[in-house]
Amino acid sequence: VSQSRYGGVVAIDTTSGNKYFPLTGSQDYTLTFWVKNKGTHTGTLIEFDGYPLEVRGYGDGIQVFLNNSVLTEKVLFESGTETKWHHVAISHTGQVIRLYLDGNLKTLVSAGLPAAPSTRFFLGNKNRTATGWRGNLDELRIYHRRLTEIDLREVIAGTASSSAPDLKYYWKFDEQLGDKSFDIINRIKLHFCGAYLHLIVTGK
Repeated sequence: VSQSRYGGVVAIDTTSGNKYFPLTGSQDYTLTFWVKNKGTHTGTLIEFDGYPLEVRGYGDGIQVFLNNSVLTEKVLFESGTETKWHHVAISHTGQVIRLYLDGNLKTLVSAGLPAAPSTRFFLGNKNRTATGWRGNLDELRIYHRRLTEIDLREVIAGTASSSAPDLKYYWKFDEQLGDKSFDIINRIKLHFCGAYLHLIVTGK
């Protein structure tokens, strides 16, 4: 594998008119994914335009930012598991964001509602430089409701239905090779702008 290519992944929803975060009703949402660090590098895991939510990865944990400001404390991985697979969930309801690690609630904080549409997001380093977070991401889901801890257990176990009505986006990253991945709900493409698909998809 060449080490000279850098950069992240971008997904732009220009076809369905849907938005990554709901702007009406209760505006509840849950973002879930698997993450595995490679080393001690720090940088963006996921970043959304419009509603500026960012999940940042560290060599020993994760942290959530909103409007370019710290939203949650850094949640640490258990010692000795820093380079193992971990499941992350960020759930928003009633202007409260809950951050879960491996199905366990780690912190909750007050946060404003999504006020602007988010039709684009990035995974990893969007500036295509050699710096930033390095690792693997898998099974990215966006629900337009709050998932409970019972729901999260099903997601982690792989038994959560992919036809759930509030599951709005779901990238499984099972294409194996290529320069894009498809959301199985809307067929929205993730374009790999320097990242390698076979570095993102591995077994947990």
